[in-house]
Amino acid sequence: MMGGLICERRTSAANVNQVAEEIKLQHNQNQLKNDASINNESGFEDYDYEYSNELIAFGNSRFEYSDVPSKCIGHGSFGTVFKGYDYKCAKAVAIKKMNKFNVKPDELKTMQSVSSGFLVSLVDICEEQTGITHIVMELCDTDLERFLQNTPIGHLNEINLT
Repeated sequence: MMGGLICERRTSAANVNQVAEEIKLQHNQNQLKNDASINNESGFEDYDYEYSNELIAFGNSRFEYSDVPSKCIGHGSFGTVFKGYDYKCAKAVAIKKMNKFNVKPDELKTMQSVSSGFLVSLVDICEEQTGITHIVMELCDTDLERFLQNTPIGHLNEINLT
């Protein structure tokens, strides 16, 4: 596990349709470019991270995110996670921005080799920017802690894993 980010994967058809509709309604390139001037609060405005307030594109412009508080979806010991966009797949993704010295090559190899319907999928790893590594993953609608809080029994079992 890198930086403490754990997400729960939801695969129901209703959820997939809901996410697709949200992407269609909320995302367009102009919205990303104007995010720096929008006063949306993410809850991370007071976190000790210096936002660049820039539109960041990488992976030969396949991926894009705004380095602004309103697009921040998490912080951890090793990086900051933003809601971004994958133009090749035409969908929203989670993009973890990490300093390269926090990245362990063995962990990246393990992440690339593991695949399961119960794990958040790894989309790509990009090390194009000097000193920065971007880990692009499937965007989840919640995290494991919130999922467990909303589960009557408070833990995972065969029923709530399906």
